Amino acid sequence: MVAETFTLTRQGYDNLKHELDALLERQQQITEQLIDLRREGGLQPDDEGTDYEARVQKEYLDERINYLRTVLDRADIIEEDPDPHRVDQGDEVTIEDVESREKDTFILRSHEEVAYLGDGVSVDSPVGKALLGKRKGDVIEVSVPAGALRYVIRRIRRLPVNEP
Repeated sequence: MVAETFTLTRQGYDNLKHELDALLERQQQITEQLIDLRREGGLQPDDEGTDYEARVQKEYLDERINYLRTVLDRADIIEEDPDPHRVDQGDEVTIEDVESREKDTFILRSHEEVAYLGDGVSVDSPVGKALLGKRKGDVIEVSVPAGALRYVIRRIRRLPVNEP
């Protein structure tokens, strides 16, 4: 069985690494808090007080830390734009709706980067999948429950490493 890889931009990798470092620090604080509660005799299995909240928080942190470690360990980092005239992960793309002529600009990111930053379009989404590999002027079609939406790619720009 081949291990899944995670394609990330350099910035996405750095952001996730920063999140991991912060979570490891928080995990240590909660672990110390739980040790103190045990010492004081305040840690009860069915208790729903502060100690219960700390255990729930620690459980969440443990899961997120393990996930981030997996992503970072298996990361395939995109350092350069392989083709500046083709839409790739890490590009800022402007599309125009063929019918309404409304424009939208966003950054094409991995699912992990979208989840961390809270913005952008995932390469795994229907729009992201339709855009990958296309060029300026190409028309993409995206299926939605109400039918299909058509967009023209108006601009492709590779973001410098230091831009969000």
